[in-house]
Amino acid sequence: MKKLLLHNISFKFNPQEQPFFHDAHIEFDSDSVYFIQGKNGVGKSTFFSVLQGTTPRSALLTGTIIFDGTEFTIKNNYMDPKISARVKTVVQDSNKMIVNTMTIDENLRLAHLPMHPGLIPLAHTINLPTIMKDFGINNLNKNVQQLSGGQKQILAIMMALQKPTQILLLDEPTAALDEKNTHMVIQFLTNLAKTLDLIIIIITHDKELTATYAQNRTVTIKVNEKGTRTIELL
Repeated sequence: MKKLLLHNISFKFNPQEQPFFHDAHIEFDSDSVYFIQGKNGVGKSTFFSVLQGTTPRSALLTGTIIFDGTEFTIKNNYMDPKISARVKTVVQDSNKMIVNTMTIDENLRLAHLPMHPGLIPLAHTINLPTIMKDFGINNLNKNVQQLSGGQKQILAIMMALQKPTQILLLDEPTAALDEKNTHMVIQFLTNLAKTLDLIIIIITHDKELTATYAQNRTVTIKVNEKGTRTIELL
């Protein structure tokens, strides 16, 4: 099991403002799924930006991140790429990550391409991960349009994981899904965390979803009277 520890994390959008986060301290374990809750604008997406290393250059970010026993100090708003490279994100709308007119195999191979691929061929055919077969995705040649909403979300997740990943972030992955497909995606993520020893963190506004699946792994972000956020694991 790996641990991700955020210690004394402070963040300001600019040096003259009150801290957005101040001395935040929270710990995550691998093979687990965490749920972040909080009102709109409370800072859930900003917290993701801290983990991704994508906070604005004009901002001020300080603190320490310890991952798997290795300590990384954040200085001058600089997040060590050895941490940010381990983080992958799945956006809310799976259609922004997958190509509906292509097959499952073609989408997975497309995910192997670098950010600026140039004129290079797609990777060779991908072996279908067993964990996808368990959720009815058992034919690489099937067109994506034949998948359910939950299966599309699973494909988008697997595309994100075609590059080395140890921390997976998801923004409202079940927002557009019915109850059956929501259960499918959360069960897939739970299995995925254990199978690949991942830390998985989900932003959600669905309190019922959190109550059903969080199992004491709910992260809350609250705002005090000065506008500074605190992060707690319940």
